[in-house]
Amino acid sequence: MSKKNWAPYRNLLAKSKDLIILKNVQSLIHWDMETMMPPRAVDQRSKKLEN
Repeated sequence: MSKKNWAPYRNLLAKSKDLIILKNVQSLIHWDMETMMPPRAVDQRSKKLEN
């Protein structure tokens, strides 16, 4: 199989990796909001989750 045929698969892997990283960051922000976040930081964390 040529390298050209692998390009779509590699793109899919790269996008999947990015999605997994973003989901992990989102989970970490939610955990922080539930456990350790200072009360005044709610607005800032909420804005980060919007994006």
